[in-house]
Amino acid sequence: MVHSTRALELGDETVGALLDCLGDGIARCRGDRIVFANAALAELLGVDSAVKLVDAPLSGFLDGRLDAAGEGPVECRLRRADGSFGAALVRRFDGLPGEDSVWVLRDVAELREREALLTELSHELRTPVTVIAGYARLLLSEDVGPLNEVQRRFLQQSARSAQRLVDLIGRILEAAAHARGGVELECSEALLAPTLEAVADLVAPLLEQKRLSLEIALDPAALRARFDALRVEQVLSNLLGNAIRHAPPGSTIRVTSAARPRGFVEIAVGDEGPGVAPGDRERIFQPYVRGGDRRRPGGLGLGLAIAKRLVEAHGGSIGVREASGGGSVFAFTLPADPTGAAGVPRG
Repeated sequence: MVHSTRALELGDETVGALLDCLGDGIARCRGDRIVFANAALAELLGVDSAVKLVDAPLSGFLDGRLDAAGEGPVECRLRRADGSFGAALVRRFDGLPGEDSVWVLRDVAELREREALLTELSHELRTPVTVIAGYARLLLSEDVGPLNEVQRRFLQQSARSAQRLVDLIGRILEAAAHARGGVELECSEALLAPTLEAVADLVAPLLEQKRLSLEIALDPAALRARFDALRVEQVLSNLLGNAIRHAPPGSTIRVTSAARPRGFVEIAVGDEGPGVAPGDRERIFQPYVRGGDRRRPGGLGLGLAIAKRLVEAHGGSIGVREASGGGSVFAFTLPADPTGAAGVPRG
């Protein structure tokens, strides 16, 4: 491997070797001209040697708002040497002698691949860990039988550890979804009931712990919709999780569906909790906002913002209203199944 340490003007081969070990593409530029490039940048730009990039204009490889790259990463279109295109997150760091600056380029495709893997692993872990944590708490309540002191101590340790994992996985999923920006959906026309039942199974231990009942009532005219089942499961998990946290012990949480005008189906989650103040009903769907009495300890304040983005990606809307008799109803809409008779399962 050849290093252009002379162009780096540090006179130290070790520094060039260290920079070549980094996964991010790095260029030192004088004005727009590259005076040093590491191996990762050469690979990202489709050049077989970093040395060949010296004296080339960096802007010749990038299309985008490079002037804003000093304020934070900007996504630019990447033009590779072989004529193919890609995308990179680009950041500029100034303050070097003369007009020199350091540019850092990250391959967007690679970032998204890593993020997708992390999100999928976190999602697959969340269900079993949530169940373990829920049943540990149920056993500690002694509603299903008495415990001796040793059993109680072991279960307390298990419950604490499982809950830490639940919280960590939730934060990873929320942060990853918030960072993604755009949402990719895999929609199909399907019955709503299987997705609702899957989420109900997921939260069953949490319902048992607080002695809550869950009722699901679907309107015969609103049994089907066009949606991405995994994404809608995420929305429902957020809404049911909120309802469980704020519902008083012994109360009932209700999940319903109803036909709505202009070809939409509404799914609503109602609880008997303290409700949401009118002034908070718009704000709580913004990132990092926790409204009034519905603060969510341990969260990032992103759950409802993510739910809103996922619903809107389907072409629907989400909101909260006061439940009759007190409490809150969080409701969102999905496009109705345009191909089958409403409410009639297709074989």
